[in-house]
Amino acid sequence: MTHNDLSGISGESFIKSLSGKPSLKSLALNNCKIGLPQIKALSEVLKDNDQMKELYLYSNKLGPNEA
Repeated sequence: MTHNDLSGISGESFIKSLSGKPSLKSLALNNCKIGLPQIKALSEVLKDNDQMKELYLYSNKLGPNEA
């Protein structure tokens, strides 16, 4: 999933919907306008996923506190 606007609450909700999917091994959120709320949601999702091998966040404007 790339080049989408996940910057608002709907983006945060989408990321949270990935929770409980242990078969998720690769995720590309390139150029999706994600910020701190989405990064926090993503960190919660990934905390319970031990199968994730690849995560791509290219071309999002993440600051030093978000990365």
